[in-house]
Amino acid sequence: MSIERTPPHQDPVVIVSAVRTPMGGFQGDLQSLSATALGSIAIRAAVERAGIESADVEHVLFGCVLPAGLGQAPARQAALGAGLSHATLCSTVNKMCGSGMQTAIMAHDLLLADSTAVVVAGGMESMSNAPYLLDRARSGYRMGHGKVLDHMFLDGLEDAYEPGRLMGTFAEDCAGLNGFSREAQDAFALASLARAQQAIAGGHFDAEIVPVQVTVGKESRQITHDEQPPKARPDKIPTLKPAFREGGTVTAANSSSISDGAAALLLMRQIADAIRELAIRFADVPMLSRTHGQPASPTTLGKELANVVYRLERQISQIAAVPLLGKINGAVGNYNAHLSAYADIDWEANARAFIEDELGLGFNPYTTQIEPHDYIAELFDAIARFNTILIDFDRDIWGYISLGYFKQRTIAGEIGSSTMPHKVNPIDFENSEGNLGIANALFQHLASKLPVSRWQRDLTDSTVLRNLGVGFAHSVIAYEASLKGISKLELNEQRIAADLDACWEVLAEPIQTVMRRYNIENPYEKLKELTRGKGIGPEALQTFIDGLDMPAEAKAELKKLTPANYIGNAAAQAKRI
Repeated sequence: MSIERTPPHQDPVVIVSAVRTPMGGFQGDLQSLSATALGSIAIRAAVERAGIESADVEHVLFGCVLPAGLGQAPARQAALGAGLSHATLCSTVNKMCGSGMQTAIMAHDLLLADSTAVVVAGGMESMSNAPYLLDRARSGYRMGHGKVLDHMFLDGLEDAYEPGRLMGTFAEDCAGLNGFSREAQDAFALASLARAQQAIAGGHFDAEIVPVQVTVGKESRQITHDEQPPKARPDKIPTLKPAFREGGTVTAANSSSISDGAAALLLMRQIADAIRELAIRFADVPMLSRTHGQPASPTTLGKELANVVYRLERQISQIAAVPLLGKINGAVGNYNAHLSAYADIDWEANARAFIEDELGLGFNPYTTQIEPHDYIAELFDAIARFNTILIDFDRDIWGYISLGYFKQRTIAGEIGSSTMPHKVNPIDFENSEGNLGIANALFQHLASKLPVSRWQRDLTDSTVLRNLGVGFAHSVIAYEASLKGISKLELNEQRIAADLDACWEVLAEPIQTVMRRYNIENPYEKLKELTRGKGIGPEALQTFIDGLDMPAEAKAELKKLTPANYIGNAAAQAKRI
């Protein structure tokens, strides 16, 4: 049986924020903090950086392989320590070596199943604080020597099926089976260490790390970077003794470290899906629509949002359908040098196989010196259309907020207006609109510029190709701003209902339509005289209906109409989006 999986480019789940503590060494910088305390720090930072309220987090999935001594429900302890609600569902996951990654997988699946809307996933460990265990203390040791068991070794570093056998011995087996020499492992360890040290020195990890305040005795200090890489001595790595097997190749330097720390991801469904959720939630909320800014036939709030979802998803399909192309065919596209050196090789077949099978791209057989970038133009055009629709959405929501249809949930310490304290400005949607405008300006320029070069051989393409990521960056900032704004929206149903109740004149449309059905003359003119420029109520309309020459049952049906129930099939359309 084959199982259909969602293609990656159609996956509606996004990581809104990703945060970790610094990684502390064994009995090092972070040993004074429990695993749950470290987890709380990571969760709090992930929620704050996502810009949502802690009450909006519906589920926390957190991994912990060494929970002994932490108390019941470590994930809930970490969540409560981060200021999350008691109503938040919490689960602790114990999966050897991959509990944090497993929680991200589980969070993704929960969101994909629409079982939840906002999930924090991650993991936490304090190997420094793993306790020692007395395995026979409850039943009694009787005579002779007993033993104390190390929780870190027993439940974290030793095989459960061959008691006492360390995980490192399996690494030795794998190294021997696959021919990984000591020199190769050390070279990889040295390269990895050098990259880590360069990244720390260059501040490349700073954005993902939340500083941790630790207090030992009377001294308090802030830990801002990973502890172990700066302390390592590369010159000692080749001389270290094997750690797990005499004559082996695995050492303390070329295997994983014993560390303390925590990391958290906040996951949500992406823009189109977030708006869909609103559309379905508000499917039955009647509201006044507007044409030319004037009151018009009622709809539902959900249907208005469903319109946006449909438009966005069409563009998502267009984006996904754009083929990503590549070429390997020499300086002018004819394999000149290739064939001169190896005339018996089918270079085009080789290029096609490499591009399609190894790189997963589409093969472009016809180019000159440079790939003509037509597909990039197609992609940018499609993304720009998506962004344009989202600008339309941002402006609509801005308008609904200005009408009072939505309130915005406030965040403690947030400044609404620099001079008017009563205001909470819709800045998330304004931020999104501004960044989308910048992104589209770049996308539209690149889409018109990249396919054009002098005989497809000049280098103006490389000049602008350096800026490909800028449009994407502004788009991502915009998407995050829109999601943040959506998360703050609170429906003001009373205001929507009041607007409807003040506009009974919108029922002139169905009344005149039924009048035409019964061949009553000049229905438009008669209703224009009754309603245009006048505020009328249900009494005036019912009096007008009573005077019409039509069957009593038709009059009765018209009298049942109100601005709130004259919505056609809007609710049904919203629910099926």
